[in-house]
Amino acid sequence: MGLILHYHPLSSCCWKVLIALYERGIDFEPRLVELGAPQLLPQEPEAQLQARLWDRLFDLYVMDPMQRFIAQRLRPKAERDAGTGAAALATLAMAYGLIEERMGESDWAAGDDFGLADCAAAPDSR
Repeated sequence: MGLILHYHPLSSCCWKVLIALYERGIDFEPRLVELGAPQLLPQEPEAQLQARLWDRLFDLYVMDPMQRFIAQRLRPKAERDAGTGAAALATLAMAYGLIEERMGESDWAAGDDFGLADCAAAPDSR
């Protein structure tokens, strides 16, 4: 089995994926995530702030403009809005610059261990 879905039944994002997988008959292994078990935020208050900051940066300044850019590319060429695509690319360039500067040689987005910001930064595609 190649596809593994880590999910929680209270997550609407997970339900969207589950419905699509079941509807298409795609073989996958569901793995329930016990949200009370994984420690995704560090214990120290300053480290928590950094994790939350980078989580928001990835969601708002990477994922959002990426979706806007891709949405334009999926439209027929005559219906694309060049300004929307250019603005999305500019935002992505700014965000990637911040990310490169911040991360350097670090393995994780915020702190010494895998955490919340890494979930937003790099969904696992294994």
